[in-house]
Amino acid sequence: MSAREHPDLPWLPAAEAILQAAIEGDLMKAGDAIGDALDKYGSEVLPGFAMAWVDTLRAHIGVPIGATVHTHHICATHDHETDTPPADVAWAGRIITARIGRDQAAFMVLLEEANNEGWADKITELILVVAQTINVAAQRPVAVRRGAAFGVRPQVAHTHGLDNVRPPV
Repeated sequence: MSAREHPDLPWLPAAEAILQAAIEGDLMKAGDAIGDALDKYGSEVLPGFAMAWVDTLRAHIGVPIGATVHTHHICATHDHETDTPPADVAWAGRIITARIGRDQAAFMVLLEEANNEGWADKITELILVVAQTINVAAQRPVAVRRGAAFGVRPQVAHTHGLDNVRPPV
């Protein structure tokens, strides 16, 4: 999904700018851009942002539309690792899986969950997961420190990726 392909979506360049800033590891810029977009377009653009970012991720990593993907997470704290991701990271993995797999029902349930619980942490994790996965796929270093830009304490670093990709049947 790109602004050139969808001139009817005036918020799409903002979504692209946010993702680009996150890919470059500039979370302050990404956080400011999210704030600006919300001021300009309102929170109703967040589901569109989620779709645009996941579609961009899918295109970057070469996963066919409708593929079945299984996500994996590695969460490293200061002194140990666990394979159980925080809830918002798991949500990001589920929404990526639903969108790529064209599971519209699951995608809508996850959007509703974000609406009910609040978008801030979920959208933050989604943009970070997408940006980090794009960087890993491009073999760029993942030098993203989460925290200050989004008003969260930077205690836990997460990486996220897709594995076991199967083409659609």
